[in-house]
Amino acid sequence: MTRHEIASLALKILGIYALISAIPLVGLPFTVLTEDFRAVWAFTLASVVSCILYLAVGILLIRKSDSYAHLMITPETPELAVAKASAHELQAVAFSIVGAVAVVFALPYLVGNVAALFHDRSATRSLLTSVVQILLGLWLFLSGATLARLWRRARGEWPRHPDA
Repeated sequence: MTRHEIASLALKILGIYALISAIPLVGLPFTVLTEDFRAVWAFTLASVVSCILYLAVGILLIRKSDSYAHLMITPETPELAVAKASAHELQAVAFSIVGAVAVVFALPYLVGNVAALFHDRSATRSLLTSVVQILLGLWLFLSGATLARLWRRARGEWPRHPDA
């Protein structure tokens, strides 16, 4: 497999995971509706939006994995397109996947924390935590190759050229 195929496959697996993560959230709003709706409307809305986000992210990752894989790795030159992925390239993909996982996990919490602000103004810290996790995840996702290069340098493995 090429590094692009590996990155695309990893994103598809993450998309499937996001779809599976939405399953428990589907029934949650219906259990809440049996209680006093006015007291828990924000929780119900957060549950519905979180479920929709998981479904949307899952479908998006599966359908657009090839496009997003290009964001995770440096472009392949024709002579590298058929070559196997190196450990450095796999490490770059791994950093990007960790970033994507962080974003996927943080999105529903972000929605829940926004809903919690309607009832409790002290939820700002939780909201800030979700925002930081999303930003960190995006940074990891978009900087996988750079981080893998820095990791190699920190370990004393100085490559002869940037893609080595």
